[in-house]
Amino acid sequence: MYHYIECGLENVWLVNGYTIKEIEGYGEVVSFDDLCGLHKSIGTSLTKKNYLSGDEFRFLRKECELSQAKLAHSLGVKEQTVSLWERGMGIPKYAIKAIKGLYLEHVNENPTFESIYNAPEIEVDVETEDGKLQFEERDGAWTLPIAA
Repeated sequence: MYHYIECGLENVWLVNGYTIKEIEGYGEVVSFDDLCGLHKSIGTSLTKKNYLSGDEFRFLRKECELSQAKLAHSLGVKEQTVSLWERGMGIPKYAIKAIKGLYLEHVNENPTFESIYNAPEIEVDVETEDGKLQFEERDGAWTLPIAA
């Protein structure tokens, strides 16, 4: 398995869907099949969690192509507040729900505000027991190979 830290998350592992090549003068080079699809699968998996780490929150923000300043303005907080959340200083539930909704809208899942805000507080288990998010490519699409 490949530990995919290039996405900014420490807990993402790829079962397949990547190629490692040795290039003379450069060393090992990794290429990924359907990188956009992989990021969408990671992001969609994160939206199923009730709690997000600072790194996961940042991943969703960046996938939405939002700066800290723009997100802060949208949420009515200071840019420093978003920075603190992303450094692990406790993200409030409203901010987690907001970034999940923004992300789902960004990838055209079209949730309603009411469905996001009133979503039940049920943690969907998308991680393995050791905290890993594992993805594999099957039939041209990235999926979680674990029972979610």
